[in-house]
Amino acid sequence: MKSFNEVFEDKTKYGTKIKTSEYCEMGAHLIIDQGQEQVAGYTDIEEGVFEEVPVIIFGDHTRVIKYVDKPFFLGADGVKVLRSKFKNANYKYLYYALKNARIPNTGYNRHFKWLKEVQIEYPDYRRQENVVKILDKVSDLIETRQHEIKRLDDLIKARFVEMFGSPVSNPMSWEKRTLKEVCIKLNDGSHFSPESFETGDYKYVTAKNIKFSGFDFSNITYVPEAVHRPIFDRCNPEFEDVLYIKDGATTGVAIVNTLDEEFTLLSSVALLKQDRSIMNGYFLATLLNNKDMYLNIRNNMGGAAITRLTIAKLNAIEIIVPPIELQNQFAAFVAEVDKSKFVELFGDPRDNSMGFEKQKLKDSCIVVTGNTPSRAIAEYYGDYVETKINFTGYVYRVLDLKENQFILARDMIISSDFQSVIVGFLCEYDKALEYEDNSWVEITGEIIKGDYHGDMPIVKITSINKTNKPNDEYVYPPDENYIPTAGIL
Repeated sequence: MKSFNEVFEDKTKYGTKIKTSEYCEMGAHLIIDQGQEQVAGYTDIEEGVFEEVPVIIFGDHTRVIKYVDKPFFLGADGVKVLRSKFKNANYKYLYYALKNARIPNTGYNRHFKWLKEVQIEYPDYRRQENVVKILDKVSDLIETRQHEIKRLDDLIKARFVEMFGSPVSNPMSWEKRTLKEVCIKLNDGSHFSPESFETGDYKYVTAKNIKFSGFDFSNITYVPEAVHRPIFDRCNPEFEDVLYIKDGATTGVAIVNTLDEEFTLLSSVALLKQDRSIMNGYFLATLLNNKDMYLNIRNNMGGAAITRLTIAKLNAIEIIVPPIELQNQFAAFVAEVDKSKFVELFGDPRDNSMGFEKQKLKDSCIVVTGNTPSRAIAEYYGDYVETKINFTGYVYRVLDLKENQFILARDMIISSDFQSVIVGFLCEYDKALEYEDNSWVEITGEIIKGDYHGDMPIVKITSINKTNKPNDEYVYPPDENYIPTAGIL
């Protein structure tokens, strides 16, 4: 391990800043700022270009980290330019190492002081190259699949307009009602910001955890029962209710709650508990995210600088209300597209795109993204009951498993900043309690029909042996070179 100051030096003072008003859409040189986009703009200016590349860019306010290997200009204050003190340093490795660093989010404040406290794992050059090779492949795969997922999102939007028209101009003359009239409850979360922690009893969901694509738990925190209970008693999101950002820069984003568990909301998020006899949650979320509707709501918030909707204003928003049968048809279409998204991310268990031994072992694989195993692919497992399998992983448990159950898990890297999800098999074994959490085992078993909040494939273990953690404990999104960690027997 090496300290930040052993590895990096700050070269920011050698960069030249370009005013936003001088950005061009094309030009000879890049303009790099601390925003989410890799490139903020272009310029044809030559004098002052920073040529000592590659470098790592750090957004002091945003914590964004970028790898830049072409001459560039700086786009704004708050950009730090970092070079390594080591000759022939592997900058791609350093980029991934910093993306993996835990830097606390203190709002729109300076974060460089936290970055300078980071300790960096610094293996030999050969291992650095191997890490870069793997993570470059993951990044490329994720980018490709994100493009496909965007195409599927656009398909949902197009289907909505085809079925219902613009929700603002209402060319199909649907009945209109206010949100207050179609919701049995419309309120928001806590109006004070409780202290939250990296672990705890309940997820603490704020606007930063809600994106157009759904929940983002990459920076989720937790609160204890004593904090959660009075907030949840007043604002109780349930499965397939609608959540809507009402405060801040991302005001106007709506999602369907896909969590079948209690969690705590902050007041930046409103709970729209729709009357399900007249309003489908998937229809309502798509309607609110419709471009015409989204802009109409934001343009009527009261002023250009105001990014807040009060509960009273939310209650007064008028929406179209087509027959519930049509809404349900649309929701079924969304469900089919969501299945396609899942296949795009994790592979289709029916065609072995996950690469398991030329078989369909993925059919009984469950994915743990929070505290509850997902059942998104459970419907595919029926044809593989009584299939025998062999698998190596670590013992993982969630709160509501039975004493004879555990999840045999592996961590799958899903992004270039080392974010991972737990993938594995729900297993049953009479002596399961003899195996501690996080202990590594190799099992042989048979897929059976089971129950975990509904039908779920379960591996009935017939033999189990303790084993050592493998040299590479992670698994990666598969491609044609995927090496399976399990096999069909």
